[in-house]
Amino acid sequence: MLTVVDASGSLSMQKKMIGKRSDLLTSRSQLYFAVVILALFYTFKGEVCRERVGWNTRDMPGQPLESLAEYKGFSLFMWQREDTLMQASEECDVVLSDVCDKIQHSLDLMKITRLHNPALQMNIMLETSYLKKNTYFEANLQALDINIIPREKYVAPVSRSVRYKQIHQESGQPYPADMLTRFCEISDAANELNLRRVLLIDSDVGLFADILDVFKDYPEDVVTPCSWCSQFVLFSSEVLSNFCDAQLQFLTEKQYAHLRQKKPVIDDMAMLGLFLTEDWQKEQRFTYITLQDETPSLRNLNPAKWIAAVSVQFYDIRVPYVWHSRLNSSTTLGINFDFSRVESDVSNSANRAHLNTDCAPFYNFFDVYTARSTETGTTSAPLVSFKGTFLTLPAVHFQGMCKIAVVHEIYVRHELRKLPEFPVHLRNRGGTMPI
Repeated sequence: MLTVVDASGSLSMQKKMIGKRSDLLTSRSQLYFAVVILALFYTFKGEVCRERVGWNTRDMPGQPLESLAEYKGFSLFMWQREDTLMQASEECDVVLSDVCDKIQHSLDLMKITRLHNPALQMNIMLETSYLKKNTYFEANLQALDINIIPREKYVAPVSRSVRYKQIHQESGQPYPADMLTRFCEISDAANELNLRRVLLIDSDVGLFADILDVFKDYPEDVVTPCSWCSQFVLFSSEVLSNFCDAQLQFLTEKQYAHLRQKKPVIDDMAMLGLFLTEDWQKEQRFTYITLQDETPSLRNLNPAKWIAAVSVQFYDIRVPYVWHSRLNSSTTLGINFDFSRVESDVSNSANRAHLNTDCAPFYNFFDVYTARSTETGTTSAPLVSFKGTFLTLPAVHFQGMCKIAVVHEIYVRHELRKLPEFPVHLRNRGGTMPI
């Protein structure tokens, strides 16, 4: 009897404890759910206010101004070879034509980046001997307050850049050496400028958001949309320097022979992937995050925006998320994509080709618009969002034909909206853009 009573009493006690634990778990779940909903609400609300109405987050009522001191040590770096991207002209500034579209895109993206980042330190490394011959391009850099870093200073005979270039050529690597030496050149400049963090972007990448606000919750040493996305990488200065050294080590040191067998041909994308996932990360134990693979969180509610940001040329919402996230570096970009054969098995060879190689369907999947303030009536900056949504892309890599077919049109339409009478007859290739 006593045993039975004790057992039932114990069972009763267990039920009470389980009930309390269940109530606690329920409370925690409800709290977590409430936090997520609240975050989504304020994020959505902020996006509406900032993007659609045109307020900058620094000017929104009820939000304290951020100190410009936060920008100290954080810098944007761009890099150009020779004068291939310096051909922009005043005559083409707000004119759409095949010629203008081709020569303006790099400068257009710098202007868009500056519109979204008025206080950000922006630098461009280039060969000043070419710059002097392109006065309109030089004048625009000055107007945009972009610091000009002379490349000649960082390709001296004793520099890491020159050492790597020599080894690169001696090893018979087919790609241009400066695809990789630029990281060494920028690293040396960043160290000289005492920078803490450096965001490197290619000339066909534009920032469509306040990038400091985007990355304020990312303390990692390397932040990039994907492991091969060398076109858009935020480095700590120390790890950027280590990345330069890793390139030299990869081609020369015996301990990395197994990686040379794995990747006999190296370029900047492949090297970044090796650096983040192979021996160097394990040895140096630096931290990194690939944004498209991050679990949705308060700092990255929708990782899909980063997949679109770096693969906008061949992004297609009809293709499964997992396919984009794993195979958007496919080497078979030229094959027409057969949607009837899309399967969940991403290893299927039918899924390894991209559709939008000519960028024609760009406007089928993205909206481009200029926000206008309801208070002042002034325009802010061009924005790119998923079709029919408020989910804007923080940055966009306009690959291949996209940089020619889309970028200058985005910029021109933004500029012409400032005029009292917007020319509605302005042609728009490839789809509809809101007017």
